[in-house]
Parts: sequence; structure tokens; C-alpha cells
Amino acid sequence: MEGTNYKLPALATKFALSFPEVSSVLEGIDKQEYLEEALRTVDGVYLSKEKLNKARQLAYPEPEFINLPYWDKMKWLT
Repeated sequence: MEGTNYKLPALATKFALSFPEVSSVLEGIDKQEYLEEALRTVDGVYLSKEKLNKARQLAYPEPEFINLPYWDKMKWLT
């Protein structure tokens, strides 16, 4: 996203933690370096309202397209 220096995983974490209803995020981490990066990301500085709104606009318009259980139900994965 323009105007940020974050890598995609950090941006995703900061996006989730930008909502006051969210207090924690579970991440899949399989390397020490990823854990260290994730810990640096959780610094109390999250997305501004402007950047949060911009990120929301990037959402895929058809959520069912990226819903893998739906794909499986429709037999599109076989």
C-alpha cells in the first residue's frame, strides 16, 4: 500500500490490530526471523484512519471467489 514501508505480513497484522475490537492476532510462523519481525510489528503504532479506509477499499469485491470451502463444495478444487 502506498505511503507505508511495511511488508505485506506486517501490514496485515497492523490492519487487524487497527480495530479497537481486536486485541491479538494469530500468525503462522515457521522461522525465527518471522517471529522477530512479527514482534517488531506489534509496536502500538497501527494504521491511521486514512490508511485503514484505503486498505478496506482493496478488499476483493466477491468474497466467495476466495472462499476455499465454497470452492471445495462446488468441486472446483478437484
